[in-house]
Amino acid sequence: MDDHLIIEKLIHFGLTRQEASIYTTLVKYNELTGYEISKKTGISRSNAYSCLGSLVDKGAAYLIESDVTRYTAVDIDEFCSNKIRKLTLEHKYLVENMPKTLVIEEGYITIKTDEHILNKIHNIFEQAEKRVYVSMSDVYLDLIMDDLKALADRGIQINIITNKEVAFDGAKVYISEDANNQIGIITDSVKVLTGEYGLGSDSTCLYSGQRNFVRVFKDSLSNEIKLIQMKKGDNNIE
Repeated sequence: MDDHLIIEKLIHFGLTRQEASIYTTLVKYNELTGYEISKKTGISRSNAYSCLGSLVDKGAAYLIESDVTRYTAVDIDEFCSNKIRKLTLEHKYLVENMPKTLVIEEGYITIKTDEHILNKIHNIFEQAEKRVYVSMSDVYLDLIMDDLKALADRGIQINIITNKEVAFDGAKVYISEDANNQIGIITDSVKVLTGEYGLGSDSTCLYSGQRNFVRVFKDSLSNEIKLIQMKKGDNNIE
């Protein structure tokens, strides 16, 4: 068990590092007093009691009233499910009530790091309505295969340019040279994401709905497919 990784994941659910450390200790020992927590974690008693109170407020621990006040951890599945449920409701509220942009301007957005680029890919796939074109190495294609299969299930047209055969129903695959870290995606002929992926924090992509940029990107993909499918008819991007 990787305690460090567990603590990092708990931080994603709104706990501080000290709170996450105390939570995992409560899980191990079931019921502990603030004094016992302090001794087992090395956290000062004042900070331990402060964190325990915060864990109770955040729904990660229960207070057990007896002759000596003890604390116990809320089951991890229950804690995470409660957080996700609350965030889902808050997400819905924000989407419905956030002020609308008064002036919509098509521009260029720079997205950095593998994590943020992959998140953007997930989001633009979810918004796709008719067709998706993807150009990338098979290594990175594996990361979005579930998304592509979900698109196929929705009846979205899928065209893939990659360096190896990809077998699943609902997609046209065009075999090209390995693009290495270069990726390109276009959805519904209105949104483009292109740049480098797989370089960790050094990855950078450009995302845009700017019409001229989309048209140039479409033409580039169309020409690449024409070269691959010489005289086979799959020459145009709709």
